[in-house]
Amino acid sequence: MDEYLGELAALGAAYREIMGRHFPAMAVVEVGRLVEPQARLEIEATAVLP
Repeated sequence: MDEYLGELAALGAAYREIMGRHFPAMAVVEVGRLVEPQARLEIEATAVLP
């Protein structure tokens, strides 16, 4: 969480570069650890096909 909070400006710039003005729903949570010791993040997504 500290690493995330310390990089908010860079994350915001990268987000705007890729997503523009689209703001899909998302959640950010802190967990004690992930299964893989070297893992720094986990991404979960749901896709909707037309």
